Amino acid sequence: MRIAIWLLSAAALLYGLAVAVFGVVDIVVQLASRVSILTVEAGTVGFGDFTTVGEAGISIQGSVDRATLSVANPPFALQLLHQASSVCTVLVHIALALAAVVLGRALLRGRPFDAIVARALEISVLTLLGFGLAAQVLDWVADVAILDYLGDFQFSRAFTFEPLVVTGALALALVAVAFRAGARMQRENEGLI
Repeated sequence: MRIAIWLLSAAALLYGLAVAVFGVVDIVVQLASRVSILTVEAGTVGFGDFTTVGEAGISIQGSVDRATLSVANPPFALQLLHQASSVCTVLVHIALALAAVVLGRALLRGRPFDAIVARALEISVLTLLGFGLAAQVLDWVADVAILDYLGDFQFSRAFTFEPLVVTGALALALVAVAFRAGARMQRENEGLI
């Protein structure tokens, strides 16, 4: 069991470090190259409605409703706005990875309900909710601003809400409450001994 906890903690730490390094590199590269990369959805008309015949004469129909745009030389303020979304996303990943490391460390010490674990989980909830939602809104505002800068394309400007951020934050909040209760019970049991 200790090996599994150690491996999971090490994986969380390495993941957090990798996200931090590659996230910062991606942000710097996009800022330095003066290119913003955005994923947009089709507006009222799909990007590419198609019909083709596949193997064995099967008719395949569909449309492409998303596209990735590489926009060269947008105004620097728009590029900064776009990268602010990436910074928020990187911070969420780092906070979750650090909470996993704190929990793993507490498990290895045999004290999983230390107050620091509950605190780390609570901070992760707030980070996930705050920065996760901010990343979505900033990404949308930046995409709309860059699309408006480019002119009238058939791209949707609708906000696409990703509910996983809120669902994940609520689930993690329940885990934090459970760990806070566990910390209280652990203190009470230690007082009896």
